Formats: sequence, structure tokens, C-alpha cells
Amino acid sequence: MRKDILKKFACLICGLLLAAAASAQGGPAQAGSVQDGGIIVNVMVRGQAFSFRPVPGSALFMGATEVTQSQYEAVMGENPSRFKGGSLPVEQVSWYDAIYFCNKLSMLAGYSPIYAVDGETDVAKWNYVPNKGNRIDGKITQDLDAAGFRLPTDDEWEYAAWGGQRYRFSGSDSIDEVGWYSGNSGHTTHPVAQKKANGYGLYDMSGNVWEWVWDPWANNLTKRYFRGGSWYYISIHSSLASRFSSRTYYYASRQVDFIGFRILLSSGKQ
Repeated sequence: MRKDILKKFACLICGLLLAAAASAQGGPAQAGSVQDGGIIVNVMVRGQAFSFRPVPGSALFMGATEVTQSQYEAVMGENPSRFKGGSLPVEQVSWYDAIYFCNKLSMLAGYSPIYAVDGETDVAKWNYVPNKGNRIDGKITQDLDAAGFRLPTDDEWEYAAWGGQRYRFSGSDSIDEVGWYSGNSGHTTHPVAQKKANGYGLYDMSGNVWEWVWDPWANNLTKRYFRGGSWYYISIHSSLASRFSSRTYYYASRQVDFIGFRILLSSGKQ
């Protein structure tokens, strides 16, 4: 009991330090709190709340849900999704769109942009128009010492998806308890956080939409991995018990209606 209390207190302090860092850089105030027995860091940007949960043993806060269409539109000014609805996960976004979103959100919220193209972190100087299926030309790097928003790595995503548990799916041995897949989706996406969360308070890490991660496929930087299964695929693709089935790759420029993304908030200096 005492150990759990100390852990929650440490996570809350980390969240409050993130909030202070953002405010010091001129960003809007952020909030760290304890809700429903867990730590939540809420970041408000343009009227949208982005909620993050701590990942034990790291300096990372993982997005509690996939990025929604309302959140994406608030940051990017448009919604490219096929299935429309503010609380639905955004889809038809490329990997390039996702990292562009991360940097733009970092700048809006007063954090440090993590991604750079040829050393430039300002997305306005990337010579890239998002949501058009284009490719970013130039060398893309990430600064893991920066405090800001980014995609999880493949390993970070999987660690968070297990949620400190050993279920077949993220949060349960029953896919119907935790995820939307071809057998229960009705051939569409669903509002985020409608199913049971996993042990870290993360929703929809099995199903709804696949989620882009940082990692390239076989050192081919034009192809990137995505994780977790989706509304369109059978349940085995949402199973953490089969890394081969729950992990695949695609061209980073492709925009399809079964791929979205989840972001994390890093406190930097890992």
C-alpha cells in the first residue's frame, strides 16, 4: 500500500514538473492530478483536453486514448478521416502527418518539438503539406532529451500495451471486453475509451485503429511499423500474445481508414 502511494506521488510530481516546464516556456497551464486511483496529466490545447497516463519505470506519459478527430482538427485545422465523429479516432493519416502533428502540438502547448527534418524543428520549414499523401524529404531525427510529444517506439508501445498484466489482449483475455475488431465493429471505428482500459489506464490498444510507431521496417525509412489491430482485422491482429500478428508495416506516406496513432508526452532526459 505504502509503495503504491509513493509511486503515485512520484508520478504526480513528474506530471506537475511537466506542467511547470510548459508554463515556463510560455505555454498554457497543464494539470497533473489523481483520478479514479490513477495519475492523469491533462494538456489543454485549443479547447481540447489531451490526457496522459504514466508508464511505470520511465519518464513517459502515454496518451490514454488514440488521437481523436476533434483533437486532430484542433491542432491541424482539418479532419481527413473516412468515418466522421469528434470522439472517433482520427484515421487516414500518414506516419509523416503524425510526426507533423506531434511537433505542432508541442509548439502550441509550450513544449519542445522533438522531431527535426534536416535539423529543423519548425514544421513550417519542412516543405511539407500534411494530409495529402506526400513524403517528407530530408533526414528525420528525434531528440529524446526534449520534453514534448512524440510517437512511441515499438518497444515503448508494447510495454504500455501489456499494462503490467499478462492478458492475451491489452487489458483482458477477451477481445470483446477491450477492443473493436472485425467481429464486433460493424465495419466502422468507434468512439475512444468505450471498452475496458488496461492496467495502466490505456484504452483501445487492442483494436479500433492500428497505431503508427516510430520504428522503420528493416532500416527502410520510407516504411514504418504500426501496432494493435483495428476494426477491419480479425482478433489475432489485436493479440499481444502474437507479436508477429499485432505488428506490421506500411509506406509512411500512406493514408488508410484503419490506421491512426497515439502519442506520448516525454519529460526528456531519459
